[in-house]
Amino acid sequence: MPVYTLTFLCAAALALWIYHYDRHEKEPWHAVILAVLVGFAAMWVIGVMDDLALRVTQLRRHQILSRAALVALIEEGGKLITIYLLARLVLRRQFNDPMDGLIYGRLMGLGMAVEESLLYLGLSQPTLQTLGVEVVRLFAHSLMGGLVGFAVGIGARPDGRHQRYPLLATACLGLSITLHFAWNAAAYGSSQAPMYRLMPMAVMLTMTTAWRWLWTIAEQRSRRIFSPATT
Repeated sequence: MPVYTLTFLCAAALALWIYHYDRHEKEPWHAVILAVLVGFAAMWVIGVMDDLALRVTQLRRHQILSRAALVALIEEGGKLITIYLLARLVLRRQFNDPMDGLIYGRLMGLGMAVEESLLYLGLSQPTLQTLGVEVVRLFAHSLMGGLVGFAVGIGARPDGRHQRYPLLATACLGLSITLHFAWNAAAYGSSQAPMYRLMPMAVMLTMTTAWRWLWTIAEQRSRRIFSPATT
């Protein structure tokens, strides 16, 4: 029980940290909570699709790269679809700022990570070591959610107009799938070769760097939009 509690506390702290980055038009708390809950529910559906795809393809445990690629494709594709539906249907009024794709994408990814963490914590005896793994999972899924959310949010404006960037969405999705694939390969092959133990650090560094770079772009766009209204 303490491990579950600490996992939820870490998720709450991460949500507050993500919220801190929204510096121009703060999102209402009900929208923040809703984004996390939508991610939680979406991950349950995606998990069912993962299991179904693995059964249909009959991939064996030793087929590490094939399994890693399949799961990465389903989960990152699910993230992009979820954040798009969140922006266009669920939080249409709130999704009006170039930063919103990164903010809501990370919150949605955080909700997905919580659902997945509960699954894995239920499959083994929770310990401080498993807590460390789940905290990393929270960061990784939220970062990947932010990457795919960037392309959805970058065209948002306060007047309700929303410009779409299909090539950018494809590039962001490709990056998130590649990083997720590398992460899965390291997780599935952790006992196979030393390279699999170094890969998670490289993936996390790449995700953090990419997210920070995209945040800078979105922040500059938001500043240009909101600064005239505040002068």
